[in-house]
Amino acid sequence: MKGIDVSHWNQVNDWNQVKSDGIEFVYLKATEGSSYVDPKVAEYYLGAKKAGLKVGFYHFARPIDESNTLSEARHFINTVRNMPADLPYVYDIETTGAGLKAEQLTKLAGLWLETVRMSLGMVMIYSYSYFQKNYLLESLTKYPLWIAHYDVSEPSFSRWDEYTCWQYTEKGSVKGIQGNVDLDDGKGLKAVAEQKKDYEGHWAKESIEKAIKSGVMKGHTDGTWGPNEPVTRGQLAVILDRLGLLDQ
Repeated sequence: MKGIDVSHWNQVNDWNQVKSDGIEFVYLKATEGSSYVDPKVAEYYLGAKKAGLKVGFYHFARPIDESNTLSEARHFINTVRNMPADLPYVYDIETTGAGLKAEQLTKLAGLWLETVRMSLGMVMIYSYSYFQKNYLLESLTKYPLWIAHYDVSEPSFSRWDEYTCWQYTEKGSVKGIQGNVDLDDGKGLKAVAEQKKDYEGHWAKESIEKAIKSGVMKGHTDGTWGPNEPVTRGQLAVILDRLGLLDQ
């Protein structure tokens, strides 16, 4: 899949032209830090969806500590909750914040990813080659990788076996967009975007979708839900707690 990622810094004039130029998906910047919302995200979302593009959202992280990371996750969730996405939700990490170490950055990234996954669904992590190699450790490899690496025939990264998406230039040219734009090779996104829900046709489908929408229950990191898997006593306790049935 060929795609782009844009924010308000990109002037998109015609989404139909974007699609006609061979673009199949777009990632939109939704939020940054714990309070910023990209001013074009809602407008661009509607335009891209109307043109028939697959749409995803990313959050630009400003890592500080666990409390701030949870605040950033909630901010992202509240911003995009009512704009259904076709692609994994993305944590964009490119800075060490106040000089955080790899272990700290990895822990905070995992916290954001799990918080968003439990509320919205499948997630992915984005970074550029040097940063990924030096700061994103083994525990994050269970999440799909979106890697940025320019002017190379193949991106360089470590720990992950493969990438799901590759941002290969920031100087792309696409019809309908004024100026340069990031271009992405979403070789692993096609399977995700076209993945059939494993509860399609299940007798509990309606209830499952209600549980997902409410945030009471979410699926696995690979995008599946497992409608016939057993629920452990611990999981049941969490479900009851989220329903507010344990508060006395």
